[in-house]
Parts: sequence; C-alpha cells; structure tokens
Amino acid sequence: MISALDRLPVVVAPKDLLQPIDVGEVADRTAELALAEPAGRAPDIGGPEMRTFADLAGAYFEAPDGEGGS
Repeated sequence: MISALDRLPVVVAPKDLLQPIDVGEVADRTAELALAEPAGRAPDIGGPEMRTFADLAGAYFEAPDGEGGS
C-alpha cells in the first residue's frame, strides 16, 4: 500500500496510531479461533508497538532495498 502511495504527489494518511502485528501471530490466532467452539466476537489483537502511519512509511522507505526491506 505504501509503495503505491509513493507515486502520488500528495498523500492523505491517517493520524491515528496503528498497531502492526506479525503475520504468523495472526495466522496462529485465526487457526486457534477456527478450531475452537463458537464464542461470538473474538477480542482484537495487535502487536506490541503503537506507531503512526508516517513512521511506518518512513521505515518502509529506509529499508535496505528501498522497497519495504524484502
């Protein structure tokens, strides 16, 4: 998403804090919920850090290859 926004002359970014999470943690929790008995709405999950969109975008472009790091 961030690389696509880089092509625009102006970017509107959310001012709220974001809570990135490892995809492995999401996969594990999704599997756990899928195999469990129905329990209604599951609690929200998120990673340990709260970051701004601008901070995440900056980290993306500072990655070694300039394309998000991988």
